[in-house]
Formats: sequence, C-alpha cells, structure tokens
Amino acid sequence: MALPLISVIIPTYNQEDYIESAIESAIIQGYENKEIIVLDDCSTDLTYEKASEYRRHTGVRVFRNAKNLGVPANWNKAISLSQGSFIKPLFGDDLLFPGCLEQLYRAIEGKEDAGFVFCRRNILYKREDKDKVINTYLPTIVYQDEVFRSRDTLSRGELASLVFPCMMNIIGEPTTLLIRKEVFDTVGLFDDQFAQLVDLEFYVRVSRKYEIKAVPHILCSFRVHPGQLSNENLKQAVHLRDYALLRERYMREKKFWPFRLKVFIYQTIFQNETVFMKLLNKYVTSYLLQMYRYIRKKKSALFKDFPAEYAKYFETFA
Repeated sequence: MALPLISVIIPTYNQEDYIESAIESAIIQGYENKEIIVLDDCSTDLTYEKASEYRRHTGVRVFRNAKNLGVPANWNKAISLSQGSFIKPLFGDDLLFPGCLEQLYRAIEGKEDAGFVFCRRNILYKREDKDKVINTYLPTIVYQDEVFRSRDTLSRGELASLVFPCMMNIIGEPTTLLIRKEVFDTVGLFDDQFAQLVDLEFYVRVSRKYEIKAVPHILCSFRVHPGQLSNENLKQAVHLRDYALLRERYMREKKFWPFRLKVFIYQTIFQNETVFMKLLNKYVTSYLLQMYRYIRKKKSALFKDFPAEYAKYFETFA
C-alpha cells in the first residue's frame, strides 16, 4: 500500500540564519512521499531569497505573502496550501532529525482515533543563555516525562485536566507534531486570538475530539534565540493574557469548578497575575516543585548537578 502524502509546512519570518538548515532537515527525511511548503511572511531580511534557492529540489514549493499576516494566520495559510493527508509543521529556525517523519507516521498509522502524534525535542540555545533556557524549559520537560513515562496515549478530553492545574504545555511546540489534516476540518485551524499559546489552545481543542499519541524519542530540535517572537511575547507578558483567555474558554465545565474557585481566591487576594501564575505552579507534582527549587538554587552549575537523564534535552549552537 502506498504511503500517504505528508506535507511539511515551514512558516517563516526573518529567519535568514536558520531557514536553510530547516529546509535541508526536511529534504533529507527518508519518508519519500512528502512535499515541503515554505511560506515567508514578508521577511525584511534574506529569508525568502535563501529559501527560494531550494525550488530546484523536487517537492519543494516556496511562497511569499503579499503582506505580513502574523504567526497564526501564516501557519493557517501554509496548511491551506498543502495537499497531504498529514501535516508536519516545522518552524523556520527548527530542525528535524533523520527518520522523524517515518517514526511519527508509524506511531499514528491505523490509529484513526488519534488526531496527532508528537515526539520529544531537544532545546537548541546559545551558551550565554544556558541558565535562562534551562529555568524556562526543564520544568515542562520533567512534567512531560512524568506523564508519559509509562504510556503513549492521552485519552479524549484528558489533556485539559493535565494542562490547566499547572498551565504547562506538556506536548511541546508544533515542530514536534504530525497532524491528520482532517483534524483541521473537524476542530478548525489555529486561533489568531492567541499570540503566545496558539499551539496549546489548539492541542486542548483537538484533545476534546481525538486521542493524542506520543513517541518517546527525541526527533527534532526547537531553537531558542534572541530574535524569536516568543521571547518578545514573554517579555511583554503576552502569555498571561493568553492563559486568562484559555481559562475562560475551557474551564467552565463542571469538573474544573473546584480549580476555578481556587483561581478566584488567589486572584481576589493577590490581584497580581504574575504572582498568581507562580502560585499555579504549586498544583504540579511535588517532584516538579522540588525540581523548580533545585533549579533556582543551583543556577551556577545546572548541568554539573541536575539529573543526567535530562541533559539530552539541551544542546548549544553557535
């Protein structure tokens, strides 16, 4: 039986330093029935020109928007340009490891109840940003490892109950996903009301209709760098607004009422969203809390002391 077409979509904006590596990591995938779609969102650098050089490769199509659409709309347009039965997002500054497409497809093949499958990723970062990056990403990696240590499936509707108590993205960025294209017809595209948590809102929405499958291997890299839009969003606390919108949209269900009561109490007492979000972290497991405290205390020698099993999730780049 012929393999279904997988569309690797690469939405990009001002990523001239990384776009070539991203495209090449898609081209070398051993999964043969694939197309690669690069959609530039009116970059002001040489991203589009560098991407256009890859039109000579079979199956690579490069487009440029007439005007800047913004992140969610650019993702959605890239999906609309795709022809495959599966969508494989890849940010223009991220990388796929060899074999990524094959392993993700095998994990979801024949599992019609699964809306998407995701893999683990490592975090690429500049050496001078080590403490900041580990402080930001290690807690979610630990939590993800706890949840999926002995399982590879989240049942329908389960993700919300894992996300909302601690407001952590235990899936990862869209680069980690392989999504059935029919999912977008069922639940809709990425929601442009969100700026920072576009992916997390989509995952929760999908999980209400489908199971989610997990692959326990690191099959891609998520790059963290100063020019990244998500870094700017964090500086401006955009994620706090998105968290509030998520809570209002999905926590009206009866099973979340006890948690909503706690939210109300904390907001009433502290009237400070930053303090409130820190307090939310107290709803995660005690082990994760210990890891948080450990990180804060041991900033100067994290890789020297923290559990070696997590070192594989972090890697520097020049």
